[in-house]
Amino acid sequence: MRDKERRKSTFSCIERFPYMELNPISLIKQWFLSIKYCYQRIRYGYCDRDVWSIDWWFLNVVPNMLNDLKESSQGYPRKLEAELQELPLSDESEEKYEAGMKLWRDTLSEMIYLFEEANDRTNGRRDTDSTFEYHNSCKDKGLELFKEWFWNLWD
Repeated sequence: MRDKERRKSTFSCIERFPYMELNPISLIKQWFLSIKYCYQRIRYGYCDRDVWSIDWWFLNVVPNMLNDLKESSQGYPRKLEAELQELPLSDESEEKYEAGMKLWRDTLSEMIYLFEEANDRTNGRRDTDSTFEYHNSCKDKGLELFKEWFWNLWD
């Protein structure tokens, strides 16, 4: 639970900038901008700060949303029924439900992992050509999974 609280609090319209604490005028300007960004988020669903870097926004917000979906999910997509038929399960609906939920949570966990790995701010690798290729391949695999399961990302 503590990890979930930390993850949700890392992305906000209101950000603290340590250098502004020394300059009260900059602090007041930033406060007004934060109010503006909060208003834009409430009214439009996004703010100017999100538009400046959509890739950063996506790679920071979507894994958190997927994690919340994984934790609160009540069922699994029908698309997984074919995979469940291949497993040696009895006809008990409870066992089938648990296996389906495990497959769905594993799929969501894989998407979360790939998007977090694609975000170069969340892993400690240095920027080189090989790490760029690694980030890019993680992004591509994550987006492929996201595309495949897009219509099932609801609860």
